[in-house]
Order: sequence, then structure tokens, then C-alpha cells
Amino acid sequence: MKYDPKKLAEYFKKNWKDAECSICKGTSWSTSQNIFELREYNGGALPTDDLISLAPVIPITCKTCSQVVFISAVGSEILQVKKEDKDDKNKKD
Repeated sequence: MKYDPKKLAEYFKKNWKDAECSICKGTSWSTSQNIFELREYNGGALPTDDLISLAPVIPITCKTCSQVVFISAVGSEILQVKKEDKDDKNKKD
């Protein structure tokens, strides 16, 4: 899923102050144009029910050493979650 790059730029301006890679101390980063899902580990099998946890993330990659940092698409407010989506999740928990 694509996102509005202006929202990521706003997030960086507010929160990503002179970010330095924790591995190589590099300061040059690249971003993906897509939001990805991190899924809860299910023993290597694909989940067969809808009770699996998902985390929508945007990967940020160090251009020097390729370390990947994930930004929460929801926590950063780049992805807006609909109220009914939250209500459905709460019913399952």
C-alpha cells in the first residue's frame, strides 16, 4: 500500500533529528514508497483465522550498511486507522 510522502516528510521533520545509524553511524537513509505488514509469527504456517496480529510499518534503510529501521505507520499517523477497524480488533482481543 502506498502512502502520502508528505506525511512521512512531516514525521521526519518533527521526529528524525540528525538520525544516526546505530551500527555504522551513517546518516544517509532511504525510504520505501510502501507500507508493509509485519505479522505475528505462526510457527512458519500461514494463519487460517483472523486473530493474527499485524503491524503496518514503513522500512527506513541505512544507505551505508543496509540496517533497516521500521516506523509504525499508525503511530506516526501516516496511516489513519478507521474507528470501525479499531472496534473490530477490540472485539477479537
